[in-house]
Amino acid sequence: MAPSTPRRPGDRRGLHQGLYLQLTALFLLALKLGQLRGRLDPDRSVALIEELSRIPHKIEEVLRGCSPQCEQLAKEFSNARDFLYLGRGIHFPLRWRER
Repeated sequence: MAPSTPRRPGDRRGLHQGLYLQLTALFLLALKLGQLRGRLDPDRSVALIEELSRIPHKIEEVLRGCSPQCEQLAKEFSNARDFLYLGRGIHFPLRWRER
């Protein structure tokens, strides 16, 4: 999203981008620390970074595969006055982002 794009109140796109950027930075820091401490060899680091670069494509594949179900759920809940979203375990911070 370009900086000049108008934003509405409650638009959380920037929050999600910031969260994913932080998670990526933490991942890269963990890789570097693993290398410096001798617990992660360079070949494994390269493989992990390549896998990280594939994440956007994998997300697209998953979303394309569940598109009919997502559309049905969107229709079903589009007029809901309230909606409860629970994040559990590692996904708990995402729950706070969706409020």
